[in-house]
Amino acid sequence: MTTPEQPPRFNPQQYGYGQQGGPPQQAPRPAQQPQWQSGAHQVPGQQGPGAQGAPVRRKGLVGALLDTKFDAMVTPMLVRAFYMLALTVISLQCAFFLILGLVVVEKDWGWVWGLLMIGVSPLVWLVEALGTRMALEFVINQFKITEELQKIRRSTGGA
Repeated sequence: MTTPEQPPRFNPQQYGYGQQGGPPQQAPRPAQQPQWQSGAHQVPGQQGPGAQGAPVRRKGLVGALLDTKFDAMVTPMLVRAFYMLALTVISLQCAFFLILGLVVVEKDWGWVWGLLMIGVSPLVWLVEALGTRMALEFVINQFKITEELQKIRRSTGGA
């Protein structure tokens, strides 16, 4: 029976620790708003916002829809509106079930079911709102990953 290969040991000096003066210090980066939030259009081959004296173009929803090169993303522009719409629909649905539960309890059609509907309505709202939020955060995260990969490709001179 063979033993598994041991992973390389951590060498703190490799990363600048254990030396006089502590860990290496990096200069703080200036805060920049991500492209998916700012709606800024990055021209391919341009090194950064406003490089070579050119102003940064921003596309609106219609401009992004008509962009045949798919440089501007439409989905991040629509996520906030979709989230508000989803919360409105979820809230109306849960309010309907809450009112229906109150009617069922009042009319004595099965008061246990009415109380169950009243008690479960807020939990249903919470689960549906969390599920919607998680799904939309996943979508936005995919756009952030794409943006960071594009930055890496530009900085390494990739195609």
